[in-house]
Amino acid sequence: MTQFRFSKLHAPVECDLSEVLGEAIPLTFIGCGIVNPMGPTLNLLAADRAGQSGEHSDLYRLMLNPFTQTCERVGTVDFGDEWSPANDLAPFFGPDWGACPTLLLPPGFCSNDTIYSLFHTFLQTFSDGDQTWRHVKAHPGDPWSRVKEEMNDATSMLQRLRKNLGGTHTRPLTPEEAADMARLQLNPANLSEELKAFLFAWDGSQQFTGIKGMPQKEFIQILIKFGMTCRIPGIPNIFDQDEESQG
Repeated sequence: MTQFRFSKLHAPVECDLSEVLGEAIPLTFIGCGIVNPMGPTLNLLAADRAGQSGEHSDLYRLMLNPFTQTCERVGTVDFGDEWSPANDLAPFFGPDWGACPTLLLPPGFCSNDTIYSLFHTFLQTFSDGDQTWRHVKAHPGDPWSRVKEEMNDATSMLQRLRKNLGGTHTRPLTPEEAADMARLQLNPANLSEELKAFLFAWDGSQQFTGIKGMPQKEFIQILIKFGMTCRIPGIPNIFDQDEESQG
């Protein structure tokens, strides 16, 4: 069996989104979203296509929110038959992914155990993980109430800063906390609710700020294209379709 081989560039190269949005369906290795009512943000690590074992492709990281969309070439991937996601993708994680996400988009060609292992590692890389987890577990499966609480907390923090009382200290998730958060947020029902809240915030942030950005319809088309190699409720997974055709 041939192993996937990932190589990271010394520095990312800015490129146009069209490089990874060609005719082929991109292969999404991991995706996540921050459900922020002021600017929901989706991050993706993907190849421009799903290749056969032995083929080679560039690897891209995308950041999409209503007001800013960026695409960077960050490395290469040699396709194989087997891989170890938590180890293979770890070099591509870091502070550029922003705040700890609550919307988790798992790769569609992995087992559930492999997906949990990947996100267990991934969630521990965020410096503010404990704060996010506190809000998530207070409102399991209910991003609407969670976001309202987060906005109230943000207001309280600004008031404390104005009074020189200091802000809230954060820390990364412990392995146990990361495992619990991964299980909760990867639950299909909870993932579906997070996605609904994300899309609601996409339009809501533009209405609130009065700034016109990427239309929701355009974003949904991009999401569907990348989502076809993920396990997202409501979006067909091409790998499941392959299994059905073979069966």
